Amino acid sequence: MKKIYSLLVVGMFFTYTFAQVTGQLVSEKTYPDNTRICYFEIDKALSEQVKDFLQQKIETNDKIMRLLFFDSNDTILMFESIADFTLDSMINFINNNINQLSESGVEIFSRLQAPQRALPTQICGNIKPACADNGLGFVFPAVTGQPNSTSVGCLGTIPNPSYYWFKIEQPGNINIYMSGPLDLDFICWGPFNNIQEACEQVSLVSCAPVTCPNNTTSPNFYPYGNIVDCSYDAAHYETVHITNAQSGQYYLLLITNYTGSPGNIDFHQVSGNATTDCSIVVPISSNSPLCVGDTLKLTAGTQSGATYKWTGPGGWTSNQQNPMIANVTTANAGTYSLVLITNGVAGHAQTLEVVVNTPSDTTFINATICRGGRYEFPDGTGIYRTEQGSYHLNLENINHCDSVVTLKLFIDSCYVTYDDLEAICADDQSFIVTYNNFGGTVNCVSAVFPPQTGLAFQDVVPCIPPTNNTFEIPIPPSTETPPSYVRPGHYYVDLIFDYTDNSQIIKKLDFTVLYPSWIIEQKWNDVLALLNQYYNGGYAFSSYEWYKDNVKINDANGSYIYLGEGNTFNFTSEYRVKLTRTDDKVTLFTCAYTPYDRSNLVVSPFPTVVDGNSTIHIKSKGNGAITFISVSGIVISKQKLSIGENPIQTPKQSGFYIMVIEEENQVPIKQILVVK
Repeated sequence: MKKIYSLLVVGMFFTYTFAQVTGQLVSEKTYPDNTRICYFEIDKALSEQVKDFLQQKIETNDKIMRLLFFDSNDTILMFESIADFTLDSMINFINNNINQLSESGVEIFSRLQAPQRALPTQICGNIKPACADNGLGFVFPAVTGQPNSTSVGCLGTIPNPSYYWFKIEQPGNINIYMSGPLDLDFICWGPFNNIQEACEQVSLVSCAPVTCPNNTTSPNFYPYGNIVDCSYDAAHYETVHITNAQSGQYYLLLITNYTGSPGNIDFHQVSGNATTDCSIVVPISSNSPLCVGDTLKLTAGTQSGATYKWTGPGGWTSNQQNPMIANVTTANAGTYSLVLITNGVAGHAQTLEVVVNTPSDTTFINATICRGGRYEFPDGTGIYRTEQGSYHLNLENINHCDSVVTLKLFIDSCYVTYDDLEAICADDQSFIVTYNNFGGTVNCVSAVFPPQTGLAFQDVVPCIPPTNNTFEIPIPPSTETPPSYVRPGHYYVDLIFDYTDNSQIIKKLDFTVLYPSWIIEQKWNDVLALLNQYYNGGYAFSSYEWYKDNVKINDANGSYIYLGEGNTFNFTSEYRVKLTRTDDKVTLFTCAYTPYDRSNLVVSPFPTVVDGNSTIHIKSKGNGAITFISVSGIVISKQKLSIGENPIQTPKQSGFYIMVIEEENQVPIKQILVVK
């Protein structure tokens, strides 16, 4: 099949004499795919001997890709060559080869002359081949961003036009369905004997003075002139109807994207016994994009009996079906074109773009981390660099080319210290860590607790920006009744300091959780006692040491401390107990307890130290009861209370007792009673 190029009319034309044959240069144009097309019109046909000889010479010429003859007398010559093959070289090639056939001498001259021939219309300047095979179909991207107010046929405007031609293979009727995510319209012209004829006879004009209708409203109107069908439905699909198509006939199709929306248009046959010739469309592809030094691989579909003619940048040519270019450079980037020649007839040129990327230069990274910190090299392995030195990494850049990253790592004397922690009590909600950073800038801090016996703390993640060099660690709240708090003990946590230079310092922090102060209970103004395991959270102790204002109290080695008759606590002092647990032998302090004045309580037993089996007097403002319980939890006695002063009998045996005073509508009060 012949491939025809449409060319714009130019203002000057030149005539040449080809061995007693006067030739006129009608048009000449260079294309983006690095090719040049020249049309000549001669005043008489060349002999078959001359035409055959020229075709043979072109097969051996790496600059000229093809020669085609048009019109019934073959008086239109079309030469396609690479762009750097000059026009003078083209003329010399023609004349020199005609001279080899011993024809008369040739004189080459030029003069201004008005055009003698109409040139192809603009439709052929952008036309592409297509086919509508039932099984294959044809999909192409819709044109956008090209408004056009020209009125053509039934179309009031032709915005975003796409031009295609197709050839009938088997005769008959054919209906071609087109669809896409947009409002598409079309006009179809034909039939024609060849593309050159179509380009000469198709005009992008309206049907004036006749008004061409939409084929859905007037399906029997077409054909009209060479317009086979035309439609402007406001839908995302259209159907081209062609009747009595004959083998070898050509049709031109203009498809518009009325809404200008992006998307693909599907073009395929839906009914009819005619078929289109899909041999005019041969798919080509490449392994682009490439990197400098790679091998370019061009591939083309197989067509029986065809000769493959590839052209590319810099005058490159090949007659292989799937050529390769080894060790490419940026000079190999650009447009590659393939023309299939079957039975001496050249088909439509298929083109593709090849991209050759330059590998990126080695990237250098200078980084400084804190001593004891770490730097994560971006290789995705999770491996950290901790030593000063140079490191190299082979990566792939965004163009999939080799890229080397070199890291030069420096160590700075950065370090972190902690201030002393305030006492941490088991019933606190959190505790605050104050740190001091030396060198570098801390970006954020996180806390990770390694496995530890009795630990109830949770990791503090993700990383939290610092606030005035402090970091808060929550203490898990109790969800039980009575509450069971974090088990008092010695713990540690890893604080992770992330720096703005991607380095890290992991520093261990040891901390101790003390018993809450509420396990110490005050009885009047002269007795402090430690609650037993039934009331203190379940802890049993084997030893006790009492402290006042951080000074050990002599001979205070029991579960309570009694100041003696007539003595009272200092209400500004802090009392602590150093306790050793029975189960794990861990020794810890309680948090500080500060006594307060209890002499003005409504219910006040007196005295606090009494004789066994004696009578004491309890003042009460309401009715209730008083119960004596031994330290082992056994109820010794229970007696009634009434408003006023009540005589109460003390237990007979000496020792310590819990006296529980209960009044109506009042919270029970527990007191310690010492019986001598």
